[in-house]
Amino acid sequence: LKKEALDELGLPLNVQRGMVDRLVVDIPWMHLSSRPLIISIDSMYLSATENTFTAAFDRQDFAHLQQQQKDRALHTFEIERQAQEAARKAMEDTELAQKSGWFSGLIESIINNIKVSIKQVHVRMEIMDTEECVPKPFVLGLQMRSLSLQTCDEHYQPLFVKAVGSDVTHKTLMLQDLAAFVDHTGMVQTEGLTDQEWWEYMGKMDVRHDYIVQPMDVKVRLSLRSASAPAKLGPRIKLNVILSSLNLTLSHEQLGALVRLPTCV
Repeated sequence: LKKEALDELGLPLNVQRGMVDRLVVDIPWMHLSSRPLIISIDSMYLSATENTFTAAFDRQDFAHLQQQQKDRALHTFEIERQAQEAARKAMEDTELAQKSGWFSGLIESIINNIKVSIKQVHVRMEIMDTEECVPKPFVLGLQMRSLSLQTCDEHYQPLFVKAVGSDVTHKTLMLQDLAAFVDHTGMVQTEGLTDQEWWEYMGKMDVRHDYIVQPMDVKVRLSLRSASAPAKLGPRIKLNVILSSLNLTLSHEQLGALVRLPTCV
């Protein structure tokens, strides 16, 4: 993962390292209308530090960052312009226009049935070097053993939905061992580790942390109504969240770290 990968989000973070072990997109080309497109991600790790803007940084790099933002905006605009032009030319083709109904239905079916599987996620922000945080640095992190998202029927049983233009789509989201922590004593600073040491440490799900949210399993049942569905049918989005447990712990030191967080970034 490039260090500037999160710049477009405008987050006050400097990416130290980010890696994904495996990314697989399984496209059933011969069965697009009957089998789901599956996206699988294994071992997604990211570590970041606070974004410290010094006077030297402002003089040397601020203009460069502004130019990067302008370049990205122009690039996005050009892509959108080309896409609109391509769409306009395509619709001028009578034969393609006649087939567009079938094609758009196929695209809708593919999107509605996408299946996502993510295993091993560890994201951490290490606040170590900012003067406002010294002498009590800390690490803010999120861990998750797995995530799965798939389309279901109205009883939330896995199902490939073939109907196009239906008023409602049902999905289930499963999160295993989701946890959040704020380490303030005995924390590990990953910046000094080699790539191999960093990878091995980030992949250890049983490392002792000072949890503010203890590991828990989460099951979300989601109902999405289409924009064309009558308003009388109810809200556009319905959520039913089931937690295996919910244990929250916040020590005085952790509270102090969270309070100091805005001054560190």
